[in-house]
Amino acid sequence: MTMMEALSRKQYAKVYIMIGINELGYPASSYEKGLNAMVDRVKELQPNAVIYIQNLIPLNEDTIAARGGSEYLTNEHLRVYNELTQKVAQEKQVVYLDLYSAFVGEDGQLPADASTDGVHLSGAYYKAWLEYLKTHTVSYETLYPEGGAAD
Repeated sequence: MTMMEALSRKQYAKVYIMIGINELGYPASSYEKGLNAMVDRVKELQPNAVIYIQNLIPLNEDTIAARGGSEYLTNEHLRVYNELTQKVAQEKQVVYLDLYSAFVGEDGQLPADASTDGVHLSGAYYKAWLEYLKTHTVSYETLYPEGGAAD
């Protein structure tokens, strides 16, 4: 079942959206268009849910380079997509979660011990991500004080 099929079967209080790192290989305009369409559809299917859009966590470019990773896997490139994610969240009046800032190290990268491939988190960092999500919540009433999600 697709995500949209699942969302059409039951109402939820919260919906979390995160587009994966693989999307960095597509044009930024396609990413923005697709994210806009996804948020519109989720809002249609889940009119009473708080929708959260998570940006992308930083990469460890040193580890990626050592493993022969794709050339588009850079934090500079990733930040462009995070800016688009924030723009969509603002325009669609949904909650933007800044995982990048929560996970970036002093050197501007994901800490080396956070990932074996420079992209995917290790277990301890997934737990930190969960704790971040638990402490960055918004009530529906706070987000939409007029009583309904804006279009």
